[in-house]
Amino acid sequence: MLIPDLKAYLLEQNSLGASAFERSAAACDADANANVQTPGSYTFGTMAGYYKYQEMLDVLDDMATFYPSLFKPKDVLHPTLTTYEGRPLYWVKISDNPNTDETDEPEIFFNAVHHAREPNSMSQMIFFMWYLLDNYDTDPEVKYLVDHTEIYFVPCVNPDGYVYNETTDPQGGGFWRKNRRPNDDGTFGVDLNRNYGYQWGLNDNGSSGNPGSEVYRGTAPFSEPETQMVREFCIAHDFQMMFSYHTHGNYLLHSWDYDYVYTPDHDAFISFGEFMTAENNYENGTSGDVLYLVNGGSSDWMYGEQTEKNKILAFVPEVGYAFWPLQADIDRLNKDAFHINIKALRLLHNYGQLTPTGDPITQELDNELGFELKKLGMAAGPLTVSLAPVSGNVVSVGAPKTFNLSSLESINDAIQFSLDPLSQYGDEYILELRLDNGNYVTTQEVSGIFASVDVPLFDAGDDMQQWDNTTLWDATPEAFYSAPSSITDSKSSTYLPSTINNLTLMEPAKVKNATAAYLSFWAKWEIEELFDFAQVALSVNGGSYIPLCGKYTKTAEFGPAFDTPVYDGLQPEWVKEEIDLTEYLGQADSVALSFRFTMGSDEFQEFDGFYFDDLQLTLAGEGTSAVFHLDASDFEVTSRPNPASDYLVLDFGGVQTGAKPLNIEVFNAFGQPAHRTVATGTTAKLNIADWAAGVYYYRVSLEGKTLAVKRFVVK
Repeated sequence: MLIPDLKAYLLEQNSLGASAFERSAAACDADANANVQTPGSYTFGTMAGYYKYQEMLDVLDDMATFYPSLFKPKDVLHPTLTTYEGRPLYWVKISDNPNTDETDEPEIFFNAVHHAREPNSMSQMIFFMWYLLDNYDTDPEVKYLVDHTEIYFVPCVNPDGYVYNETTDPQGGGFWRKNRRPNDDGTFGVDLNRNYGYQWGLNDNGSSGNPGSEVYRGTAPFSEPETQMVREFCIAHDFQMMFSYHTHGNYLLHSWDYDYVYTPDHDAFISFGEFMTAENNYENGTSGDVLYLVNGGSSDWMYGEQTEKNKILAFVPEVGYAFWPLQADIDRLNKDAFHINIKALRLLHNYGQLTPTGDPITQELDNELGFELKKLGMAAGPLTVSLAPVSGNVVSVGAPKTFNLSSLESINDAIQFSLDPLSQYGDEYILELRLDNGNYVTTQEVSGIFASVDVPLFDAGDDMQQWDNTTLWDATPEAFYSAPSSITDSKSSTYLPSTINNLTLMEPAKVKNATAAYLSFWAKWEIEELFDFAQVALSVNGGSYIPLCGKYTKTAEFGPAFDTPVYDGLQPEWVKEEIDLTEYLGQADSVALSFRFTMGSDEFQEFDGFYFDDLQLTLAGEGTSAVFHLDASDFEVTSRPNPASDYLVLDFGGVQTGAKPLNIEVFNAFGQPAHRTVATGTTAKLNIADWAAGVYYYRVSLEGKTLAVKRFVVK
């Protein structure tokens, strides 16, 4: 849509209370901010919802008045320097001892408004400051972070330009960017984020020597008093991280900005960025990779020039969708940025990212909860993982486990837990997974279902016979999670431009009397972020396809998949995607589920595409029969030969069933029953001479309890 007068449009839309966000029910991240409550002390400003300069200063004074034990009153960044128009830059600090320099605590620096037309960079900062102050006495994590961190803020680096905008456009919508220095040619202003000393003026691609340019770099490095003040402030402190907030674009950028090269800390930048953008889906990377080159920027100087003294891991978040987002959207955009800010504080400490793993359905009374622990925090120290029962049917948990991990190191492990022997099939169980860093414990609830488990209904990686495929999807041996192959949208090449490429399951999976269902598969992908996508969708009983939300999906912001869950960006390692389908089972005794994978692209960049392997549909069956308690480790079954042609022999061992028969059910690749028999001895022989070639599964059960599910191939 072409808007002839953007300022008038802003005022009109604000008068109507309009919002740019229209999220559908299919949007996976619609509730990403549900647990972030707007601080009670936060209010809108009078400039289209944003603060005028004096309003911002008044807010800082209010913080000092209401929270004197946590907030250092505003102070000047430099005792003698001011801007061209005579204004100082102000800084404040939040900590449990705000007026004391606690040298044993890590320091972090947040700043905003290098560019005068970016008021949301300031509002999100005021939001975050109020959040820390208002929640200090009620939120244990906020208290821990404030007590153990020195948090510094400069809410406005460019007051002259900011005041100029509020003077010309007091209702909002001013678009002046630079400071207000008079240049020799009659133009005004220097782009402060091109005036820092590292790689200043390297070329005219990342900045300009033309004073009339929006990215004019000035006459020399640090020619501007604003950047001089920030430089001296940084030299006087030992900041470990810096966040220079800008708008707009929903990016989280890191060094290097000046060229298409990576820093020695690129892995840390990427890992930290992925962690901080998990909720808001900001695009994470260097400025050159995701936006454009910048030389003379603040983050390159923070990281490059300060490395010998104290390396500052510097980031540039770009908030939101416009320079002046609508007032109705300010709260959401503040919350999007909040996730970056609170996680940045966590990274300064002994912090680990704890992720539960494993199947949410169990058929055993004695189990283990798997987890992955990744050390992300920059402080050294042990991390202890433990379990606690939440639901009454969890009768015991294993001992805690303590790990000493190096930075960015990951480990996979598990802790045992047991369910009540009187548990019934279909019962839910709930555990609390805890991570203790020695000072603070984070918790998350993990739930599962105790139930009979159906067989995996189909496999993805051996051939294409079960797929209705008229496009480029194909089995490939070039990459797989389990041998010999996976399925990809673009075998031996990059995906095509301007295409919608579908792969559809030929026969629906028939699901009967299930109380829960989960789709899982292993996947990896390399897809142009924002503009291209992969997607998995579900059709129930022949209905229209519904895009599915998974652990790794994000909501598309453009194109034919707009506002629906997709996979994009870079995921070079195999990850296990798990999608809960229980809501689609409805009340019927039987449903037919079909699945479709889609690869979509625009006409520009193309990459390697999407791979998936070991596609499974796992079902929890209903029933209340008594539980025959038998550890899975007590039962062994092997099949020979495999692949087979005339017969298949199953060998049983390690279990004494007495006269109770073992039930053997065989399913084809589509989950359809192919054979059923019983065995009372130590072996069973199946005559398969007239069976069709393909992949099959057999399930061995005893008194309704599944003991083993395995795959075999008929030649």
